[in-house]
Amino acid sequence: HFPDLIITVDCGISAKDEIDYCLNELGIDVIVTDHHEPSANLPDCIIVNPHLDLDKNLYTDFCGAGVAFMLAMTLSSLDFVMNYIDVVAIATMGDIVPLTGANRVLVKYGIDKLLSSPRSGLKQLIDSLGLKSDITGYDLGFKIVPRINSLGRLGDASRAIALFTESDYFVLSCLIKEMNEENAQRQAICEKIEKEALEYAKPFLNHDRAIVLYGDWHKGVLGITASKLAERFHRPVILFCHENGELRGSCRSIEGINIFELLCKFENYFIKFGGHAQAAGVSMDISKFEDFRENFLSYIKENYSDDLFIPSYYYDIDITDQNVSREFLNELKSFEPFGQSNPKPIFHSLVSNCNYQYGKNNPIHINYPTKLGYTVSGFFKGEYLPLLNSDTKTHCFYSLSLNEFNGRVYPQAVLERLEIGEFTRNGDRALEMINFAKTARLPQKEAQVFDKNELYRIILNEFAENPYGNLVVCYDINSFLDISRILDKNGLSYEKFYCAPTTKNTINALIYCPNDKFDFSIYSNVFYADKPISYPNDDMCEVLSIDEECTILDKITSLELNREEIGNYFIRLKKVFEKNRFRTVDSVFLSLLLTPDKKTEFYVVWQILEDVGLIEYNVENNAYIIKNTRTELTKSDLYCIINCNG
Repeated sequence: HFPDLIITVDCGISAKDEIDYCLNELGIDVIVTDHHEPSANLPDCIIVNPHLDLDKNLYTDFCGAGVAFMLAMTLSSLDFVMNYIDVVAIATMGDIVPLTGANRVLVKYGIDKLLSSPRSGLKQLIDSLGLKSDITGYDLGFKIVPRINSLGRLGDASRAIALFTESDYFVLSCLIKEMNEENAQRQAICEKIEKEALEYAKPFLNHDRAIVLYGDWHKGVLGITASKLAERFHRPVILFCHENGELRGSCRSIEGINIFELLCKFENYFIKFGGHAQAAGVSMDISKFEDFRENFLSYIKENYSDDLFIPSYYYDIDITDQNVSREFLNELKSFEPFGQSNPKPIFHSLVSNCNYQYGKNNPIHINYPTKLGYTVSGFFKGEYLPLLNSDTKTHCFYSLSLNEFNGRVYPQAVLERLEIGEFTRNGDRALEMINFAKTARLPQKEAQVFDKNELYRIILNEFAENPYGNLVVCYDINSFLDISRILDKNGLSYEKFYCAPTTKNTINALIYCPNDKFDFSIYSNVFYADKPISYPNDDMCEVLSIDEECTILDKITSLELNREEIGNYFIRLKKVFEKNRFRTVDSVFLSLLLTPDKKTEFYVVWQILEDVGLIEYNVENNAYIIKNTRTELTKSDLYCIINCNG
């Protein structure tokens, strides 16, 4: 038995063959409701799609659920469809369509319903996330939607229906437990795929203007991973998985490149494809992949300017004591919901010599109570603490909100992004020695060696010829400023970094004192303006170096750190470790009550003790531990260098 009518939601616009079969072979009528870009070959049935309407004054940016909502309202009444406005709001945020016009209205009233009279399943989910008193567009898009989607990404999507229809508390509790567990699994799978995809992409990153790959990956999470890579490297991304001799891919794009229109130029390669400006899905025979990839990448490189692949940023207003008041932040909330094409306001300040501290329970986060009465929180920004606390002027960009914690409500600025403004000649001499000393841990690798003038000339030429893939490493502030002056004088574009990259793209960059977590392998050429103790052993990048020894090495080798001195440090460390738990090296330094002039010496000793295994970071305890095993200090290359044994 077949139904008399099929109504599609969020699909069907590119399913002409399937719909023709329903119409002609099975005698089933079909109504297509869809928001994806229509191709020239449309199904021969009733189609409800805002992109087909020639009246350009009508709103066209609905998601699939939004289109279905409007059809249902036309066929029934506003009162009837408002019972489902919460579902439409979740779908609108989940599909990342522009949050403008009618979409803002749908999400606003959907959030109101979620707060006032949510259906049982959504209420339990909201309560489990601690969102009882307030729900924002961010909460919908990044907390609620991923958990609902996880059920379909890793298993049977029909399970999610119970969240909207079931009322039994026990059934819903089990479902929400499944959602949370599968969302955690999804995050782990995404992280694994992202790492693998990045490894595959490295050889092509600085030549190609798109990432096109396939692997043995889970198809349910390809879109999420493609979005992350597109955001990080600011270029279109297509990730395919292999399934029964066929490749199924998810595509994500950037502003200025309509991925659907671009794919239309290659439709002869595809079994199926469909989508809209920023996202699409495709399938193709695996035998066509290499030819498609080559032609697709060539087309992008020949038809789009390099400037399009360099991200541009903005902010709305400078932070003042007025716009971090509770009154202002309450007014700001009235502009919710924020989302795609209606982003939250971004505030700016130019800072130096701050007093950021690592998070109490996690050193990857930082915070800073400002003189204006609000707290700045930098989530996953721990690597930027040396920069923010230095006298280098740094542009900081924030979002503002009222934060509630332990019953207390206070203004909070969340550090979203940093951009280096102006370096001074002062630098950080202790940091120079500490991070230079860490190069002793790098594996031995031969580098191409040049005198100063020749190396600078090569750097200048490489930066001029290609805007991507070149990194200059400086451990001395004077080297950094000299090269920066030369690049500026020649009008060349590049990024400036302090210890850690403030952008994850591979745009040409100049870095001062890179930390030991810096990934050199994403660059094609790594130039050392100060000769390190050793070089990164990575076949992905070409290493070129100045031939003269860095003066910092002389300062390190002059440290009087023999076996007795290091032993004295170790005894003191064991005593403070008996009473305290340490998650950062900085906190250990402070606990020893050493004078600032001892900072370099302490960090070098710490590195030596780590090198020989007497100190290690215990992941389970999320803290450093001391070991009492017998060992030889000569196992540390740094110790041997200081004591002229290596």
